[in-house]
Amino acid sequence: MSEEQQQEKGKEAKKYTENMAKLIAILSGDELLIKSRIPNGDIQTAMIELVKEEKAAKIITIKEDIKGIIKKKQEFDTFQKQKKQEFEKAIEDKQKEFNQEFNKIMSKIEDIKEIEENYLATLTNVATPPTQEITN
Repeated sequence: MSEEQQQEKGKEAKKYTENMAKLIAILSGDELLIKSRIPNGDIQTAMIELVKEEKAAKIITIKEDIKGIIKKKQEFDTFQKQKKQEFEKAIEDKQKEFNQEFNKIMSKIEDIKEIEENYLATLTNVATPPTQEITN
């Protein structure tokens, strides 16, 4: 950096420091370092109003944010309830599917028992000759 640039930078830094001191003096109501056509009281009143306006704007923003987060929570609750119902329905459907398959198997088992009983009854009837009454 050249010497000229350093001097220019130094001048800007000095001006900045002076201007910050003046701003602080204006905002705090201290004796002004420069003559002003605006009375100190007016500047302080303007600062108080500015702070109130900023605070009110921030409160409005916070209210909107709270309203938004409540809406998001309501959406989440609805989403969660819907997904829970879908999940419970899926479980119920799978249980129903299982029960239907199980009932088919049980029906086949009952068919086997019936076949065994029929064969046994048929064979039992063959093994014992029918009794005939003799009539004279």
